[in-house]
Amino acid sequence: MKYEYPSVYETFRCIGGACPDTCCAGWEVDIDPDTYDYYMETEGEFGRRLRSHMTEDEDGDIYFPLTPEGRCPFLNRHDLCDIFSELGEESLCRVCTEYPRYYLPAGDYEQIDMSLSCMEVGRLFFSDPEPVRYLTQEDIMDGDPLTGEEVLRRDEILRRRDEMLAFMRKSHSETADSRFAALLARFPALSPESDEDLLSVMDRLELIDDRWNDVMIPIRTNLTAIQKHEREFLNCAGPEFDRWTGKLISYFLFRYCLNVFSSGSWENEMRFIRRSLRFIRLMCIAREMGLLPRSSYGGRLSGQEQQERCNCFTLSDMIDIAHLYSKQVEHSDGNVELLRTISGENIK
Repeated sequence: MKYEYPSVYETFRCIGGACPDTCCAGWEVDIDPDTYDYYMETEGEFGRRLRSHMTEDEDGDIYFPLTPEGRCPFLNRHDLCDIFSELGEESLCRVCTEYPRYYLPAGDYEQIDMSLSCMEVGRLFFSDPEPVRYLTQEDIMDGDPLTGEEVLRRDEILRRRDEMLAFMRKSHSETADSRFAALLARFPALSPESDEDLLSVMDRLELIDDRWNDVMIPIRTNLTAIQKHEREFLNCAGPEFDRWTGKLISYFLFRYCLNVFSSGSWENEMRFIRRSLRFIRLMCIAREMGLLPRSSYGGRLSGQEQQERCNCFTLSDMIDIAHLYSKQVEHSDGNVELLRTISGENIK
C-alpha cells in the first residue's frame, strides 16, 4: 500500500481539554461492529452505562445519540471522554480514534487527510508559512483489488490532482484567487454562480452546529454590504490572507479530487470546492465587518503566531472560520453531497 498525507498529519497531537471546542459535541458517534461487540461484553456499572446509551437507527446502525445539550453522553463537564478515562484509548469507537484523520482508499493507494473542523489542526495548518506539503509512505499490505482499467483511471485522477496542487504551490505573481480561477477554466461545463444562488443552496443544509444560524442570518441579511466590502477587505488582508486562501484551495483539492474515482464527475467535485471557498470568503469578510462573533481561540496562539496576522483579520479568525465551515458541512455526508450535486437550474 502507498499512503499519502499532508505534513500536519505527523505533527498533530490532540490537546484534549485545552481545546476551545470539542469534537464530542454536535454530531452523533457511530459505533463500529468491533467496538459494539466490545461494549456488549464490558462488565460492571460502566458497561451497563455504555449499553444504556447505545441506540439503533432505522438502517440497523448503532450509535450514541446526543444529549439535549447536543453533547456525547460520555463527554464530561471537563470536556474529557469518560470512555477514554475508564477503559483506555483502545476502547474508543473507530470514528473517535481516527478523528480528525480522514481515510480514503482506492486499491493499493490510501489518501489520509486531516479535517479543519479540528481547531488544533487548523492552527498547525494555517500558521505554517510554507505551502502545504504532501508526504508518502509504503508498506507490504495489500489493498482491495482493482482491475487494470480501474488502476489506470485512478492514477489519471491522481496525476491530474497532483498537477493542480503543484500549480497552486508555484510561486506566482498572481493571487491564489487568480490561480484557482485558472483551474476552474479547465472545467467549462461548470457554469458560473451568483452569491445569491449560493446562499439558496446553503439554506438547504442540514443543521449540524447550532452556531451555524449565527453565520447564515448575518450573511443573508447583509450580503450586498459584504460584496461591496470585499475589495477593501482583500486590500487590508494582503499577502497573509492570500497565503491562507492558497492553503485552503490545496486542502479542498487534495481531499475531494479522489472522489472522482467513485463519482465519475470532476464537475461535481470542483463545484463543491468552488462553493466552499466562496462561502468561506463571505464568512471571512463578515467576520472582519463585525457581523459574526469572534473566536476565543486566540488564547492558544503563541506570541509569534499572534503577530502572523493581517491588519484586520487574524490567524485565529481564519482557524475559527475554517473550523465552523468544516464542522457544519464536512461532518455531514448529506451536506457535502448537496453542495456537490445540486446545479444552478435546480436551486430555486
